[in-house]
Amino acid sequence: NEYFDNIYSKPYTRISPYLIAILLAYYLHKRNFNKETRRNNSINLCCGWIVTILCMWYCFFFLFKREEMLILTAVYNGTKHLLFSCGLAWIIYLCLTGQSEFLNKCLSWKYFLPLSRLSYCAYLIHTLIIIRYLLEAEDLMEFSYTSMIWIQYYFFVLTYAASFIVSILFEIPVLNVLDWLSKKKVKKGSSKTHLD
Repeated sequence: NEYFDNIYSKPYTRISPYLIAILLAYYLHKRNFNKETRRNNSINLCCGWIVTILCMWYCFFFLFKREEMLILTAVYNGTKHLLFSCGLAWIIYLCLTGQSEFLNKCLSWKYFLPLSRLSYCAYLIHTLIIIRYLLEAEDLMEFSYTSMIWIQYYFFVLTYAASFIVSILFEIPVLNVLDWLSKKKVKKGSSKTHLD
């Protein structure tokens, strides 16, 4: 497919979330470096939440049950990644600066920990699972909300099951070896300083 080859698979077409994340990380690093503890006032927080909710609404529901217009679709496809990442950056900013304790507690819930440990493997594997599913499909899929929900559920379960296996076989052993090597290097460095 020409769209997949020329646009979807290219990383630079979705660079805006990475740039927003880099800017947020840089700002938080500078803020932490300068020991700033200034909190946003309630007006700024309220405006930030309104903009975040509007950005998220736009990303999820803007084209829902609308007539397909080329300009609207082009604007939507050109801005959805940027606006979603801005909304997500606001949520991350509030959690990291301690300005939304409830949201931070919800997102730091201990039952999310296993999923978070597998998220990188899931990110690497999910495209392969989707492509395999589409290539093995014998018939065209009929679109319905129920079928889409089941397909997403299938992808989620299969992706995290495969991620668990890959993580156990490759990621965890490699991380353990790297951790062991770094500890060994630190011990060598500390023994040299004792001898000097």
